[in-house]
Amino acid sequence: KFRDFFLPEKRYEGRPEWLVGSRYEVLRPIELINKTGGSRGEVVKLSPQSTALVLAVRSVEDEGQEVIMGFLAKSSDGYKGDRSWPCGWAQLWRPNEGPKLSCRAQAAWTMGGCYRVKGRPVLRLYADLDTEPLCELEEGEEVLLLDLALAVTKSA
Repeated sequence: KFRDFFLPEKRYEGRPEWLVGSRYEVLRPIELINKTGGSRGEVVKLSPQSTALVLAVRSVEDEGQEVIMGFLAKSSDGYKGDRSWPCGWAQLWRPNEGPKLSCRAQAAWTMGGCYRVKGRPVLRLYADLDTEPLCELEEGEEVLLLDLALAVTKSA
């Protein structure tokens, strides 16, 4: 069955919405503080035309205005051997400013979808990285995606 990954632009009370698990084109420069790997704490710049994977979306209040924040991973560089993409929180939208990400998904993870593994990810029973590994998946194996969620620890 063919699945159309280009979703129509959505609006709720005049603001754009982004789907967790989807990749979007960066429209305006975004800065985020990296929360992963050896470059933890470093400011990562996402430039226009790069790609960001949305892992979480939150609405917060700042100076009396609703602001949309997203936990993004810079996924346009592709898979690297260190198993981490730079990621962190960034502002996606504020009233009277245009969105920093496109509103059309380039591709999305689908719950219940089958995917081929890239690299050699470790499978765990729980999201906590301190838990015992169950196994290491092999590149090219087929997996069924049951859930996708951001797990934030105190150190993140």
